[in-house]
Amino acid sequence: MNTLRHVWRQMLANRLFTGIYIFGTALSIASVLLMGAFLYSKVASFYPEDNRSRTAYINYGEGIDPNSGEPYCASPMNTRFIREYLYTLKTPDVVSARNIDSRRNFARKATGKENIALSLAWTDPGFFDVYTYRFVDGKPFSKADFESGVATAAISQTTAQKIFGTVTGAVGREIEIDHRKYTVCGIYKDGFAIANHSYADAILPYTCMPDEVSRGNGFGGTFKVVILADDLDAVREELAVAAKRYNETNDEMHVGFGKSPISHVRQALGVDGTSFGGDGDIPLEPIMALFILMLIPSLNLSGLISGRMEGRLVEMGVRKSYGATSAALLRLVLVENFVFTCVGALAGYIAAWILFRCGMLAIFMPNPYGYSLAMPDEVFLSPELFLFVFAVSLVLNLLSAFVPAWIAMRKPIVSSLKK
Repeated sequence: MNTLRHVWRQMLANRLFTGIYIFGTALSIASVLLMGAFLYSKVASFYPEDNRSRTAYINYGEGIDPNSGEPYCASPMNTRFIREYLYTLKTPDVVSARNIDSRRNFARKATGKENIALSLAWTDPGFFDVYTYRFVDGKPFSKADFESGVATAAISQTTAQKIFGTVTGAVGREIEIDHRKYTVCGIYKDGFAIANHSYADAILPYTCMPDEVSRGNGFGGTFKVVILADDLDAVREELAVAAKRYNETNDEMHVGFGKSPISHVRQALGVDGTSFGGDGDIPLEPIMALFILMLIPSLNLSGLISGRMEGRLVEMGVRKSYGATSAALLRLVLVENFVFTCVGALAGYIAAWILFRCGMLAIFMPNPYGYSLAMPDEVFLSPELFLFVFAVSLVLNLLSAFVPAWIAMRKPIVSSLKK
């Protein structure tokens, strides 16, 4: 308690130093939290990608020369190939395919006077098992609808509001997308555009895709596959069997699956699953940026503390003359800086939260189509994220205080009192 009173008196007696120290720590914490939240959002599970720990991807099939056995090309797949060779996999709990066409589509408002741009997901019923979309009205399209090619669509709350002017009562009505009409089967809570594997304004069965672009010859097409599985090695063994089955009936070009399936974390690190791609890279640039954002304020604070310790040499000399040990004085200085760091961390967290709610994370994300770049609160409020940032900042700040304090403690009492 006496130590805390001493720290409080020091804060009041040196308000400029206290303000600069707390501001520097808060700035460092806020900057690192924002960038850390962006990186954490790449791997953390949140709605509707709540199953990221079990999610894996089969992005490409590989064309293999039958003579040399070497892969020479890679392509997303068509639905005929996926139905015959990937839907039959036994190890995954769910196998789902989604079209990767990133073209903008347009839907006509119910008033008929204006079009709005939509992001579409052409997929299958398994999509709703992989991604946990919550429906506020209606339900996903059924397996029967999918197999029959019924023109139906599940749409987000925002899309329903834009098209019909309301969310309630939209189920059963028709929505016109790219001059084709679809019956709305359900309204789901909006996802997040940063979760690009699951995000869509409207989700439709690929069996009703126009001009049969979903099918194709061979294995090549415009679809990628996502699965839920615990044992990816077992899935790879099944994929090898599936590839062998395909190759037995195709002499001109064989197929393989490279390193697929790849986990969500490996995909976030840049692994594409092909034999040509690398094994993924640790994102060094963001990590270096995080380190610099914490290191520079710490170096500045170290210089600031060093100057302040020069001014406190007399105080330290007097304390030593009354029996205080260097270790006790060093602990006192470190406790002071610990308190300053805690106050600065709290201020930084509050500042980062305000910036987060104002959408400042958008500066880290490319957004050519103007999607909302909102992020779920649970990503930013993750205890793991805050504790990691706080712990690293605490260590750097304490080190910035330890070095100048340790140098000052080594000076003789007489030298200190002469100051």
